Amino acid sequence: MKHKEIAEQLRNSPTPANCGQTLLMAYAEELGLSTEQARKMGTNFGAGLLCGNVCGTVNAGMLILSGLGVSPAASAGFVKKFAGSHCSLNCSELLAAARNAGISKKQHCDELIYEVIEEIDGILAEKI
Repeated sequence: MKHKEIAEQLRNSPTPANCGQTLLMAYAEELGLSTEQARKMGTNFGAGLLCGNVCGTVNAGMLILSGLGVSPAASAGFVKKFAGSHCSLNCSELLAAARNAGISKKQHCDELIYEVIEEIDGILAEKI
């Protein structure tokens, strides 16, 4: 199953995983983790490190990239691209912008998760 399909299943379950958990669980096999280990590792990434700070998709994305041997330069490029696309890395600011645009929290977070998966998969494809 592809990463996005795994993420969609996790986000559409009756008790969806948070953004960081979803990403880590989608890449668990490649990271050498069980799904449960990945879920536990991502617990505190949700809601911007539980305090509205750096978005959990960015935190989890960086952990995934590091764990899969992506260079610091490519990883920094990932963060710069995200910040450039969204004008912030801060969860509370990203959610406020979504709310102002009439986008629900779930839809917003789902879209960020899928965007980060696409970006990570692109970086990994270039690495091969």
